[in-house]
Amino acid sequence: MNDDTVLKIYESLRTSFEEIILKHPDLQELSIANNFLTHIPKTIESLKHLRILNLINNQIDSIPDEVASLTQLIELDLSHNNLTEFPKAVTKIPHLRSLSLTDNPFEEISEEIQNLTKLEKLTVSPTQFRNMPKKIAGKTVSLSSGSERRDDLVYVQIITSENIPIESKLQNFNGHTLHFSNYALSNIPPEVFQFNNLSMLNLMANNLSEIDNRIGNLMNLEILVLTANQLEDLPDSFKKLKKLKLLSLGLNPFTELPHIISELDNLEFLDISFSLLKNPENVIENVKNLKKISYLNVSNNPFDSKFSKSHLDLLPSLEILSINPEHITEEAKLSLQAKGVQIQHPVKTHSPDSLKRRLLAR
Repeated sequence: MNDDTVLKIYESLRTSFEEIILKHPDLQELSIANNFLTHIPKTIESLKHLRILNLINNQIDSIPDEVASLTQLIELDLSHNNLTEFPKAVTKIPHLRSLSLTDNPFEEISEEIQNLTKLEKLTVSPTQFRNMPKKIAGKTVSLSSGSERRDDLVYVQIITSENIPIESKLQNFNGHTLHFSNYALSNIPPEVFQFNNLSMLNLMANNLSEIDNRIGNLMNLEILVLTANQLEDLPDSFKKLKKLKLLSLGLNPFTELPHIISELDNLEFLDISFSLLKNPENVIENVKNLKKISYLNVSNNPFDSKFSKSHLDLLPSLEILSINPEHITEEAKLSLQAKGVQIQHPVKTHSPDSLKRRLLAR
């Protein structure tokens, strides 16, 4: 923290987002990047002086209407998250000038973006730009910033993974983290399996229908993001990923949770939202032996029955459960709340048919 008005956390968040808001009511700039945040708490509305909010590279899948109360906010960065639909709530922020939405798995830009009358800069992915209106709040959309700001233009910047070729990323790699989101990959580049020290691999929003068995070579992997692909199963070599702590599988057409997940002894965070899971028994059977699992997201799946108290009693380490309200019994909900488990309900639900169309259309 630089002072009472600026707080920047770029990894290893040690407290809850809600607690940060409570302890720092006078914040003007807040950055919580590269963490596992899944939502923005409604109490965000209490940060009346906030001008800059950076939540890049998290797992946020929805934005609460309470952000409209951030009347001083002028800059918002939601890049590299898990927004499956355009976050209409941000269009209610009255003085927003800069908005970044790149590398989220939604494609349609809502007409409600016209409400951002103060907008000067918008950063999007190529697929999002395809549906961009020619004017925003009466201002012409421009791909050139020009030498100075003009009141009649909204400058749109397109960020694409193709700006950094795969070959360049691989040749220059000397660290522990690789990002290959939005590359339209149908296979993982074979060179990746040589990086034995790799701790994080992001393959979000590609066209992967299967994972190469050589994934087991990456035995130091702690974070693996496979969100928004075409996966229906995982290879047996997954059981070698004994150090894996976070696994994000949302927005894939899984009809069952792969059994191999039950062998990931150190897994703490599992996201299997927006898939085609139907049987709660299948989910519990494959996570009940994960003694460290503290976060489980099963929201927006077409379950044909509810998670019961007896199911969830098998997960003693659970701290956060994201689930549709119609997919958990009242007894289970009360039992979890009595244990201090936080239950998150998604803002919008989807029917089985709409989920299937969403997945098959990708």
